[in-house]
Formats: sequence, C-alpha cells, structure tokens
Amino acid sequence: MGTNFALRDRTLAAILSAASKMIAERGQGVSMHDIAESAGVGRATLYRYFPTREALIVQLFETAVDDASRAVDSLELESLSACQAVERLTLEMLSFADTYRTVLMDEAVEGLRHRAKDVIGPKLQDLFASRIESGELSSEIDALSLVRYFGGLVRMAAFMVADGGRDRVKVAAEVATLICNGASARQS
Repeated sequence: MGTNFALRDRTLAAILSAASKMIAERGQGVSMHDIAESAGVGRATLYRYFPTREALIVQLFETAVDDASRAVDSLELESLSACQAVERLTLEMLSFADTYRTVLMDEAVEGLRHRAKDVIGPKLQDLFASRIESGELSSEIDALSLVRYFGGLVRMAAFMVADGGRDRVKVAAEVATLICNGASARQS
C-alpha cells in the first residue's frame, strides 16, 4: 500500500513540476497534452489527478503559497537587520513571482488570493512588528500597513523584473531602501 502512495506522490510531483516550468516559460498557451508529455505521464493519468486545467492551476497556486511560506520560515530573518531581512525576503518573493507569475495572475485563482495573505501575511506582520518594537523601523506606520505596502512594492518589483528587464538583486535592494529609509533624503 505504501508503494502506491509513493508512486502517486512522485507522479503528482512530476506533473506539478512540469506544469510549473512549462507555464512559466510559455504562458497560458501550454496545453494539458504538453504538460502530460513533459511530466512523462499519459493524458488520462493527468486528467485523473486534475480533471480540468483550472484544477491544475489552483493546485499550482496552492503549491506556490506553501512553498513561499516554507521559504519565509527558512530565511532566518531574525538574525538580520531590518533592511537585510526585507531585501532577502524581497529576493525570495521575486523568485516565486518569476516561477509562478502566470499562475498567480490566472483567473482560476482570483478567489484564492486571500490564502497567500492569510498564510504569509501574519509572518510578515510579525517581522515588521518586531522591527518596529525594536526601533529599527518607524512606529509611524503600523505593521499591517507595512505588510500591505511591502506587498504592493513586491508586486510592482516583479513586473519591473519580468517586463522591464531590471536586475532582481538591484530591485530587491531598492525595495528594502524604500521600506527601511523611505524615498526622501535625510537631513543632517
């Protein structure tokens, strides 16, 4: 019985990996047939796992949120300064946006976007709240508002990297500068 579950898990992983790569590379035009072929499974097998394209897109979105949540946990942001933490976090989010961009914008996940906020938002809010409490970030803006501003900046940064050809590392540093220092020059 354990072998069947292991095979099922491997097949599911192969389908999701192939779908993620192909959709990221070729966009919405990728067919279910192409995904099945790339995953090394038959179309019937693919449709057993995902009866519709929308079901596959929804699962990819769920996978993206779970992966991003685990990545945030693994970044060890507590050991970094606020600006370093924001920069590292931005780089990670830009990586996920690059990998899952087409999926994140798909209409099939429109009603699920709250899940990303529900899963990742509290982690970011805790991070910002602790940095406000420590004095590293201004107390003039509450942690929840900072999370929302950060989310907007990351979304815009993802477009700048993908569509504008901007360097991901440079853009992440700019987002950190905006969050940590604001855009105005400091007076001595």
